[in-house]
Amino acid sequence: MVDVVGVIILKLLLMELNLRLTMQTKPSASDADFVYITLRLSSESNELLTIAAGRSARSKRKEAELRLSLHLKNNELVSSEQLSGHNANLVR
Repeated sequence: MVDVVGVIILKLLLMELNLRLTMQTKPSASDADFVYITLRLSSESNELLTIAAGRSARSKRKEAELRLSLHLKNNELVSSEQLSGHNANLVR
């Protein structure tokens, strides 16, 4: 009898491998398309970024680049009045 759970796990692993191979074969943009910045992160934000990068199998730089880009495209301007706690200290 075929182990159904084993078959499902195998299919998921194959799908993940296919996704990773697809991502790796996409042509990369030239450095002329990018601007490099340096930023300061709290130790808490760094830990969250490290965890997110591990879960996604991306480098921390790629994870931060993706998240910042998506956030800027999908969110409105954040005013200082909307921030509280640690985030409020970041804009002072």
